Amino acid sequence: MSIDNGLSAELATLTLPLELVDHILQYACILSTSFCLALSQLSKWTRQLALPYLYSTIIIKKLRTATVLPHILQTTPYHSPIPAFLPKVHVRSLWIEAVSNRTLEFFRYCDNASNIALNNDNFLWLVQASSSAQNRMPFLSGQLSGQSILRKPDLHLLMLDAKRPDWSLAPLADSDPSPLFNKITHLRIGRIGPYTSHLDLAHFKRLSHIAIPYHFPQQQPLSELLRVFDFPSTIFLVVVLVKDALSELEYRNALEWIIETRTANPKVYAIASEDQDLQKEWEEEARRGLDIWSKAEMFTQTLTSQP
Repeated sequence: MSIDNGLSAELATLTLPLELVDHILQYACILSTSFCLALSQLSKWTRQLALPYLYSTIIIKKLRTATVLPHILQTTPYHSPIPAFLPKVHVRSLWIEAVSNRTLEFFRYCDNASNIALNNDNFLWLVQASSSAQNRMPFLSGQLSGQSILRKPDLHLLMLDAKRPDWSLAPLADSDPSPLFNKITHLRIGRIGPYTSHLDLAHFKRLSHIAIPYHFPQQQPLSELLRVFDFPSTIFLVVVLVKDALSELEYRNALEWIIETRTANPKVYAIASEDQDLQKEWEEEARRGLDIWSKAEMFTQTLTSQP
């Protein structure tokens, strides 16, 4: 976005080219919500620059936020310097932790959102509301049209909790399933149960990248993860080693398994993480930092390059 001619006298004295100032401020808005908010309150032209970035990443952890936010996203902000500015158009990333049917509204309105974090209950809301009539819960009929999903970009989904055996909702994909399943190309899971019963992913037909946590060795034999390569679209598996849930020996053994497995299957990668860092890592990626797939490539390269 270029800076218009109505610059303040202070900016007119800058020795840096104005286009460079513009790019610096935009990049700072991407990195920091607090900076973006402060910039939006400084002057008319900085508000015009910051406003789209202010709404690019939305985090909803409380039910009250989930209740009031749909109206805000559809309303032009007070004193907006951009005519007919609608926040919903600029939402790129959504973290929805509060369990609410308002999840349907966020998904319906935010057509440009491609990076989404959900818990299992909110994922169920979306699938049920966009499934065929015979699969739907009666009160969800007509809540979310298939077209509202099809017009969206491909989705990168973080499933916050997949501890229930039926978390992937495979039975709902048996006949006339929700188009949501085919929109998801990248999947990261925050927490998961036993691998033998919790990796039913065949109905995600276009899922190419999968990141699965390793945090309960007694119920998660690493060899079970290789089943994801039975799915024709899978080309990238990341084993997320949750260090704060593993002993030193368990962590070291997992690294050795990765190194050994990659000799036969170079599509297997690893990365170290901690349970408490899940949201921070997601936000860094949402703000155009390195994604988990790039980080896993770098981490794995250091493993395999060691003597």
